[in-house]
Amino acid sequence: MTLRTFKKAALTTIAAIAISANASAQTASEIPKMDKVRLAKTLDNFRSSLKSDYSGIVEGTIYNIVVFKKYYPELDYSPLLSILNKSTLTNEDASLRYKAHLAAMYLTAEAGVDVSPVSQPTDHEYIFRQIAQQLEKKFLVTNEQTGVE
Repeated sequence: MTLRTFKKAALTTIAAIAISANASAQTASEIPKMDKVRLAKTLDNFRSSLKSDYSGIVEGTIYNIVVFKKYYPELDYSPLLSILNKSTLTNEDASLRYKAHLAAMYLTAEAGVDVSPVSQPTDHEYIFRQIAQQLEKKFLVTNEQTGVE
């Protein structure tokens, strides 16, 4: 990773954390919307950050993507989804593979998962637990209804 890419990833993470911190204290209707240029740049920075060699940057980016999707559900997340899906298979860190998988499931429309950011945006685990618990509940109920064990 070049120094420029690292700086870009760090700035994206800082901006996304600021958005997350602001968003956790407000309702979705109170969140100021970003213009299309900033949205495109943010998504581009997310793509770059997901490819970082630093696991902390990747984990923070995955968290920020989930929070960003909460407040900008109309955006096309398919480029990020493909990177997340690849990460679920190839990342050396099992925790990052799992979080990438949870985020990918969240980004898909059919998952039907809703997250609520907490007042402490540094608690990344809380968001992932929300996704995991909702998916587990949904799939267990689905399996019980169909008789699959």
